[in-house]
Amino acid sequence: MYCVYTKTIRHWYTHGDDVDAFTKSLRVRKKEVRESLNEADKQLSELQSLVQQLHRELDMVSGLLDIHDKEGREQSPPSEPTVAIDTREIPIDLDGTYLEGSLANQFESSVAAILAATGQPMHVSKIESELREKKIPIPGRGTVANLITRIRRADGIFVRVASGTYGLSEWNLEPMPPKKKARKRIRRSVAKHG
Repeated sequence: MYCVYTKTIRHWYTHGDDVDAFTKSLRVRKKEVRESLNEADKQLSELQSLVQQLHRELDMVSGLLDIHDKEGREQSPPSEPTVAIDTREIPIDLDGTYLEGSLANQFESSVAAILAATGQPMHVSKIESELREKKIPIPGRGTVANLITRIRRADGIFVRVASGTYGLSEWNLEPMPPKKKARKRIRRSVAKHG
């Protein structure tokens, strides 16, 4: 796409066509792209909300089945092995939505489980792939940036071991030292002002 715009700009300048018309067409296209992006963001948000609702419903149905299975086991011994289901309660508001913090904890637990399953630190792109494969929605806009933000805000659960690579704190890994931003600012200031 960039190449097309570059060739078009050269065409306008070399053939003496009206540059204002070209600029106007670019502004119109920019507005169209921005509107399309906003609509796609809205659809993504709606889909992530639907995925979260379906996960909640699946958890509730699984919990009901677990209760039913427990009652059935008390009356007669199970004929085949059973699988334990995590039935801990997740706080839900009266309208059926997760209360603040609980969804974040569930997301953090999912990321920690992915890391624990591999047994070694992973790059955020691989963590994102695993989350999408397991159909676990990434909060916010669902981008890698949102994933990084959630990982960094999870107090004491994760440790950054390299650029974009995280492991579990319980593994006692050496954390990557933070970037030294102050030096860059000082160098820029000295270079600019002498």
